[in-house]
Amino acid sequence: MLRFLILALLIATPVWASGTPSQPAAPAPIIPFAPATKPPPFPTTIGSGTAVEGDLVSVNGSAVKLWGIDAPDAGQTCQTKANQPYDCFTRAKDELSRLVGANQVTCYVRGTDRNGQSIGTCAVNGLDLAALMVRNGWAFAYTELTPQYADLEGYAQTRVRGVWGGRAESPWHYRSRVAAERLRDRNK
Repeated sequence: MLRFLILALLIATPVWASGTPSQPAAPAPIIPFAPATKPPPFPTTIGSGTAVEGDLVSVNGSAVKLWGIDAPDAGQTCQTKANQPYDCFTRAKDELSRLVGANQVTCYVRGTDRNGQSIGTCAVNGLDLAALMVRNGWAFAYTELTPQYADLEGYAQTRVRGVWGGRAESPWHYRSRVAAERLRDRNK
């Protein structure tokens, strides 16, 4: 079953995003969930899911932030290769929504962040959603937390996928810049 899913995902990857006609592209790396041979060490949430942000899913009404990645924030814009601005927050959210589709989502909740938000590793059909978002170029690997997705970010960069098709500011730099601008404006 997993081989079929990986094959289907590879077939669905557009040729323009992965190589040139004269040089076949290397297969896209996928990080599948580990087989469930024993109960997961984390609380599990399973059910219908929806994308709330590019790195946040709601499973049966419970929000779970995808562990190890950071996607563009609300209000954040990126630029195309032709320097045209676009709403990369919405594009990232749309990509996560496409990946979730009408499928059942399984999340292993690892804990909470400083704001009390649940953080977890989530999958659809056995495929890690965070890995797919980074591989498709719509989320950044959060290497301060884990190096797990760094190679997939490099893969997306070299194949000019998602935000890497133009210019993008990492979400953590965007948040810092916006906070500094607000502070500066408040002190005027």
